[in-house]
Amino acid sequence: MAHDESLKPKKRTPGTPEHVWDETIAARIVECCSSGWTRKDIANEVGISIPTILKHYRAELDEADAVANDTIKNTLFKVATEDRSVPALIFWCKVRMGWVEKAKLEVSTPGAEMDLSKLSTDELIQLEKLHAKASIAPASPSGD
Repeated sequence: MAHDESLKPKKRTPGTPEHVWDETIAARIVECCSSGWTRKDIANEVGISIPTILKHYRAELDEADAVANDTIKNTLFKVATEDRSVPALIFWCKVRMGWVEKAKLEVSTPGAEMDLSKLSTDELIQLEKLHAKASIAPASPSGD
C-alpha cells in the first residue's frame, strides 16, 4: 500500500513557532471542507500540513463534514422523493433499508434435484458456466 508523504508530520525548523489556531484559517477550512474538498486540497489551500490541520482544526473539520454529508443526504432525499429518480430510490433502499439484490438461478435437470440456495456466488457462477458449456456441446457422433 502506498504511503502518502503529505500525511507524515513535518519537522519544524528550529526557531519556527508552533502553529496557533487562527479564526481566518478556521473559517477557510470550514468553507473548503463543507464544499467537499479533500484534506490534501485544504492543506494546500491554507498552507498548513494535514497533521497540523488535524491537530488544531479537528472540530471545524468534523462540523464541516457533517454539513457536507447533510447537504448530500438532503439532496438525495429530494431527488428520490420529488424527482422520483429510480437510482436514487434504489440507493436509499439499499443503504438505509438494508435491501440487497439477490440473483436467482433456476436449473431444471430431469431426475436431479439440487438445493442451490446453499451455494456461494462463486459456486453458482461455476455451475452456470458448466450449464452453458453443456447447452452448446456438439451432438454425439451416434446422433443421440
